[in-house]
Amino acid sequence: MKTITHQDKTFCYKTVGNKNHPCLVLVMGITGQLINWPDTLLQGLADSGFYVLIFDNRDVGLSQYYDHLPTPSLGEVMAQLQQGQPVTPPYTLQDMAEDIVTLLDVLDITQAHIAGVSMGGQVAQYFALAHPEKTLSLALISTSSGDRDLPPPSQAVMEFFFNGKPPVNQQEAIERHVAQYKLYNHPDDFNPEGARVLQEKAHERAYHPQGNHRQLLAMICAQPRGEALKVLNVPTVIVHGDCDPVFNLEHAKRLQSCIAGSRLEVIKNLGHGLPRRMHPELIAVLKNAL
Repeated sequence: MKTITHQDKTFCYKTVGNKNHPCLVLVMGITGQLINWPDTLLQGLADSGFYVLIFDNRDVGLSQYYDHLPTPSLGEVMAQLQQGQPVTPPYTLQDMAEDIVTLLDVLDITQAHIAGVSMGGQVAQYFALAHPEKTLSLALISTSSGDRDLPPPSQAVMEFFFNGKPPVNQQEAIERHVAQYKLYNHPDDFNPEGARVLQEKAHERAYHPQGNHRQLLAMICAQPRGEALKVLNVPTVIVHGDCDPVFNLEHAKRLQSCIAGSRLEVIKNLGHGLPRRMHPELIAVLKNAL
């Protein structure tokens, strides 16, 4: 892992594979750090001919924190949105997409394949819309166009985020993340001990709940992208589970209907995650983008 600073932005990143191969940027979801990308997946992608670039999004891991920005509470933001009032979050998903541009510029990479999971898939959409000339292909994994008429998350997911008791210390935060992992994944893919080890490692590396909150605000305040995506002319694949409790399969179908020429790969019994069993299929799908 390396850390760079450019234009008052600091990024922690890691590369895997031959730098002469086409670059594949992987964009992690909300609260996720670069260590959340499984090593087997990264190595498999590198072996398939990609120069893989992963990084900590802003406000998580060892990249730059934005604690200096005024940050409203979730309750304030939700109340304003419900009243139809405009809300300006501390930063936007567009800002996070521009972080990728900065990182690529510093690394002297002019074009890349962009793959994002969950929130990372939304950031990837903004990247491709703003910089199609830099986007070799787009892979949208377990994500959404954000259109308001799409189904909401499951009741259990909604209650977890909006009615759950916030953790008061780091250990409670770890257990909450493990509970979230269980909620997101299909029972066949749930490995509680593995999830706990990963979360302990992540929290030991960097514990920054304020950043998690700002990322959530950026997601909640993001504008629908369905109409904008209809003009996108980038090779696109959509990968989605048929039992995703966060983004119902209808979200993937909407993406496919909006992005001309895109294809949809539905993985059976997949929730909202990247379990080991799906790695070969995901690697094969992304390899086809080369």
